[in-house]
Amino acid sequence: MVARRAASTHRLLLLVLLVVLGASTACTGGAFKTARGVVVDVQASGLIEWESITVRTDDRAELTFLRGQRIDLRFWRASHLRDHMATGARVRVEYDATDQGLIAVAINDASSPTPDVR
Repeated sequence: MVARRAASTHRLLLLVLLVVLGASTACTGGAFKTARGVVVDVQASGLIEWESITVRTDDRAELTFLRGQRIDLRFWRASHLRDHMATGARVRVEYDATDQGLIAVAINDASSPTPDVR
């Protein structure tokens, strides 16, 4: 009787855990999207802080990203992004599509060669 009760309690706890995890995933909208390309515009009021960047993707679409709170300005300052823009060095932007727009949550140097962006 005690073993049955313990097994039943374990199953109930597992079910509750699965429901909580499922609800958590549904609320966050799942994984972030990724875009790769070259920076073609940086909207900034100084050398460090920036409000948005525009990236021309490999398929020639231009996507504008607002700076999310997760972006580390120690590494991705406005001046660094302008260097990428000037040299054509590619970036990879992870972002979340929200009602407010595309929110950049991470930026990294892209490893593939720079495309022709005439």
